[in-house]
Formats: sequence, structure tokens, C-alpha cells
Amino acid sequence: MWGDKILDEYYRNGEAFLLTISANNNSKLWVSPLESDVKIDDNFIRQNFKKPIINLVGGSNLGEEDDEKDVVKAIKKYFGLSSRTNKILDSSFFKTKNGVCFYCGEETKVFNHVGYIFPFFRKIDSITPDNNKLTFCKECGFKIYSGMAYFYQKGHPKQKKGRALSFFFDSHDYNKLNKINELFGRDLDIRDPSNFNKIRNFDGFKSIHPFDSMFLILFEFIKRLKSKNYFGEFREISPNIKLILLEGSKQFYSYRVIDGDIFNKFALFFSDLIDLGEQIHKNSDNESLKKIIPANLVVSGFFNNLIIGVGKFSESSWERLSEGSRKRNEFTKSLFEGELDFIILNEILMERKKQNKKLPFHYKTFVSKYMEVFNLDKESFEKINKMGYALGIKMKGTNLENFVWDIFRTRGLEQFFSSLVELQAKLKVNMDLRSINQHEKGWRESKAILLNGMLNAIYGGGS
Repeated sequence: MWGDKILDEYYRNGEAFLLTISANNNSKLWVSPLESDVKIDDNFIRQNFKKPIINLVGGSNLGEEDDEKDVVKAIKKYFGLSSRTNKILDSSFFKTKNGVCFYCGEETKVFNHVGYIFPFFRKIDSITPDNNKLTFCKECGFKIYSGMAYFYQKGHPKQKKGRALSFFFDSHDYNKLNKINELFGRDLDIRDPSNFNKIRNFDGFKSIHPFDSMFLILFEFIKRLKSKNYFGEFREISPNIKLILLEGSKQFYSYRVIDGDIFNKFALFFSDLIDLGEQIHKNSDNESLKKIIPANLVVSGFFNNLIIGVGKFSESSWERLSEGSRKRNEFTKSLFEGELDFIILNEILMERKKQNKKLPFHYKTFVSKYMEVFNLDKESFEKINKMGYALGIKMKGTNLENFVWDIFRTRGLEQFFSSLVELQAKLKVNMDLRSINQHEKGWRESKAILLNGMLNAIYGGGS
């Protein structure tokens, strides 16, 4: 019953959305729902039950004049419901019995949980006995149900492999929670009305796995906020915003909470990369570079070159992209944990070298900026990367280029150091290994950083 662990967050979204309805009706926005005198009774539910779904799927796909069958049809574009579900009100809010509300604990009239109330509860409503289902009172149930108003899902009609990405924001400050959703829904062209308001695909990028997709969505969000001069409004609230990621579909989800600190740092990280990209673009005379959207320059140069095993995007099927970007998704997942998985990154670079593919551009720019914003050990990275790059420069054009594979295949600390001593003798140079010795327990990471520096020096992509 893991789903109830994010029930509070979803409930807050529903409560915040209902406050916007109250504000529209009374020209007042409350700081706290405790200040609201809105009574959620049968009349309120009947008048407002379509509003969360219209906000979810878009007004061009559902309107107040549409009947309940249209409402159910729209919900099914997002959530897995029983084939027997063809009504909203009479299947839940108006089908009550005496009992105890699972959420507030009050003994009152309650109804059995169904899939459109809290979609992330693992039990399947069509086969679960009534006495094992969650039960909600009308007020709690309608607030939870209304959480779908601020629910987002990445969609693509060709997607066959990979787990679908869904997400929503969270904050204990209802004004800020409404504000982040209002910003996300502004004229940023992030959602696609022709696909029931699901997150659109973005020019110049392709993703199929959840962390990859979330990475691109946040990047595009920040880029568009900056281009519309909304970024200042966003920065006022971003430290107080959490992000709830869900992967899966229908009634089988796993979830991850991205706390406010990481969410805020991602915003700063992307903002800096956008500024750097625009600066590089402005100062460059490279014609091929001029064809790239300036704000995309660093992110696209790095991110798009982390795929292995597939050709150009236009030549690859979604199935091949799914497999080819699997390791990229692992790397991106580490970024959302506030870490940089250099070992996975090195595996990607080595595989791309084996396949004679370009190495990621702007490697050092991307990595250094991430480590700076996320307060990681940037100094050690730069020392080891500099050593690897210097060795790579000396190896380039000689029969020692393939020695990177000898280092890559080492399986223990002693073997790793032996390979470096051997390389030192072959190149007739002295190495200062103190930066590696200081991280003896993390020697695998040091090896990966060193190799990445070598690869960038020998085969391009940037230091």
C-alpha cells in the first residue's frame, strides 16, 4: 500500500486547486485552507467536479457542457480505470455508506476508493473486495480527486518501451503551489492540447525513459521562463517547491521525491548552462554551431551524445532509442540525486568510442557547472580530469591511444595503479598521483574521471 505515502502531497494539490475556484468566485485567495469557508457538499461537488479534469486535459478537449461519459473518457487518457467505470458522481461521491474516512479518520458517510480519486494506490479497484478498499468522506475524497488538476504526464503515441513519466509539484505554501502550476501552465508551449494536454516532445531532443524526460522537461521549462522574463517570478518560489516523479502507468507506479533544495539547484544549473550556451554561440564563428538554438547549445551537445547503440534520431526506432538511452537514464537519475555517476558516464563514453561515435561536447562545462551548483568536490574532479587530459594529449596520435582500454579493464586498486605506472614508463613522464591517492576508497570514480579526460583529449568532445 505504498501509494498512500504520497497521498498528502496529492491532497495538497487538490486543496490548492479548489482554493483557486473559491478565489475566482469570491475575488479572494487564502493563504491557508483553514481561512476558507467553502463547504464541500453535494451541490459544490456537482457544480465543480469537471473543473479538475478540464484543467488536466485542457479546455479544448473537455468542457463544462460535456456529460459524464466524456469526463470518464478524458480521465482514461491518463489513468487506468475499470472498464465498468462509466460515471463519476454515482460511482463515488454519491454512493456512500457509514464508515471511517481513511484520510481524516472521521466516522461519517464514506465511499469506496475508485481509480480516479487517488490513481497511485496499488490495489486494483475492479477486483478488490469492498471491505479491503480505501474509504473517503466526501470532503477529503473530493480534495484528493481534485489533485489531478495539477498532474502532468509525458506522452508520445509511438512510445512502446520504457515506463511512462508523470509528475506533480508540492509545497506546504498553497499560494506558492498554485503559483508554480500557474507558471507551468502559462504561454510556454510545454503541454500539447492536441494530445490531451500531455507534455509535448521538444525540438532537438528525444527521450523515452523517465529521468531523461524529466531532465528535458525541467530544462525546457527554465529556458522558456527565461525567454519570457518569468524566471524572476519562479526564483521567488522555487526553494519551497518539491517535485514528485512517478514512473509507470494505470495502477502500477513507483515514485521519487525531488526535494526543494535539488529542484532549486537544477533551476540554477540550467539557467547557467543556458547563459553559457548563448555566450558561446554569440562568440563563435563556427557555421555548424550557428545552426543550433543558442540556449540549447551546451545541454544538447552533451545530453544528445550520451546515447549508445543507435544511429541518428531520424534513423532510429523508439525501441532502439529505448535500449540506447538506458545508461543515459541511469546517469540522469544520479543527477536528480544530487550526484554525478562518473562510472556510468565513463561506460557510455567508452561504448561510444567503440562505436566510433562522437563524444559528448561541453563535457567539462557541464560537469564543472553541476559540481559547482550542487556543492560537490569540483577541485578534485578538475585535478584528475586535467591529469587525464594531459596524458591523453601525449597519447594522441601514438600507438598508446588504445591503452585507455587497458586502464578501463583494470578490476582492482592495485591493478589500476600498475596500469598507470606502466603508462608513465611508456610515455616517459612523471605523474603526480596524489589527487588519486587521496580518494583511494573511491578509486573507481577516480579511474572514470581520468579516463574521461583522456578520451576527450584523444578523440575530441572537449576537456
